[in-house]
Amino acid sequence: RGGEDGDASRDVQQAEGAEGEASAPAEDGSSSPRLGAWGDDLWQVCLAVQEADAELLSWAKSKGAQPMDVFSLREDEETGVRGVYTKRALEADSIVCEVPRKLALEVTTAKTKCPVDGLDQEFWNKCDWWGKLACLLLAELQKGDSSPLKAYLDALPEAIPTPLHWTPEQLEMLQYRPLVDEVDKQREVWHGLYDRYCSASSARPLPTREAFVHAIECVRSRTFSGPYEGSNWETRIKQYGLVLVLAVGYVLGGFGEAYQAFNGALVVFLTILFRDLLVQRNPRSIRYVLCPVLDMFNHRSDVESDPSYEYFRNTFTLTLSKPVAENQEVCINYGKRGNDELMQYYGFVVPDNRHDSYTLSGFLDKAADVMRAEFSQEGGEGLAAKRLEMLSGTDTDVVVVRPKRLGLTGRALQALRVLVSTEEELRGRAALLDFGTKVSDANEALALRLMRRVCERELEEVLPTTKEEDEKALANLSGMGQDLSQVEVKMQALRFRIQKKRVLETYIESQV
Repeated sequence: RGGEDGDASRDVQQAEGAEGEASAPAEDGSSSPRLGAWGDDLWQVCLAVQEADAELLSWAKSKGAQPMDVFSLREDEETGVRGVYTKRALEADSIVCEVPRKLALEVTTAKTKCPVDGLDQEFWNKCDWWGKLACLLLAELQKGDSSPLKAYLDALPEAIPTPLHWTPEQLEMLQYRPLVDEVDKQREVWHGLYDRYCSASSARPLPTREAFVHAIECVRSRTFSGPYEGSNWETRIKQYGLVLVLAVGYVLGGFGEAYQAFNGALVVFLTILFRDLLVQRNPRSIRYVLCPVLDMFNHRSDVESDPSYEYFRNTFTLTLSKPVAENQEVCINYGKRGNDELMQYYGFVVPDNRHDSYTLSGFLDKAADVMRAEFSQEGGEGLAAKRLEMLSGTDTDVVVVRPKRLGLTGRALQALRVLVSTEEELRGRAALLDFGTKVSDANEALALRLMRRVCERELEEVLPTTKEEDEKALANLSGMGQDLSQVEVKMQALRFRIQKKRVLETYIESQV
């Protein structure tokens, strides 16, 4: 997954030759002699991926998914990223792909009986949506060849190159403590969930820790969500039919009068109807779906896509707002996600991502250092201490910067106004909320200048390399004859930190 905006997690990248040329198979189908034994293994992996993808499309078509004949899966000739391509032009606002609901794995926010045999109900109830979906996926994987979803399971990636698998030294290459901390927390939570899963499951054999974590990774990188409507129409018809049968049996069996049966049936009908209406109107009613084929499309940030549930067709569909030309890749939009989330769960970043941000930790100390070094300290240390005292106990020591002129939260702007306020401006103001609106033009300008200098210092003094140095290192890596996985980790880290530095640079430029 990834596409034009980032590397795909299911892709097999081309190996580089000794001189930096991309090695390719010979015309007769054998691997190039330059690749050697390692290249032969890689080519076998590529063939296995292609066969699994072709089998998936064939299986989905046989189960009612459409239009599978329109799609092909192949690597982009320039980037090597594997994606879904269309064999004919696709019109805008038309259904691009439709998959029967029966082929998908699905959980909702509604309280349900645990569908996994041998798994404790209490454990199921306490699981987040992604934990529940991972349990469903593991249950299918443990069925092996008997799983009705075997073709889909075979097409899932064997590994997803996210920072979860990096060593502490590799994580430090990100030069970004907030993501390192999130990955550490992620690892702790996921491994803790596995330990509880082992205690809650009576099934044997238990999956390995690695298999459990990989199932969660597949879920977090391939799931889409949407509103949950309650029962589908097929279920409702069955429920109504059962009620009618019971009502007729009630009368024919001599258990009561016809009007009693009618009243009882009417009450049941209305209960089912109003229950589903309440579920539909509840904004917290959400379904999370792992759907074959629909989860194979790569991401592009300039695409508007709508994966949704078709109630009367009982299918999941994909609609694109723009047309797609013949032989072009079909991409979807994974949503308004910053590069922190994309890197953590998908393993790629989006260049110039307008949803990206930079988290400044220890902001108050950094701002105070700038104030002491570069700003005139009216009122001396006593006033500076008073400002910091007003900010103590607030959540302003961590500030999120976005790549635009108004790239600060209201909370951050309030803290900045406090930090540059004069003694007169502080008079009569005792709390952070008292700085919720602009104090004065001079105060506002000084606050934004302080923020700009904090960001400039972050680039100049805190981060160990510049964006230009990172870009040069990234350009040089493709020709290095190192282990491919190690090179990929370095390239991922470089791409990520380049984008983080661009966030700061874009914000700084917007304030000039």
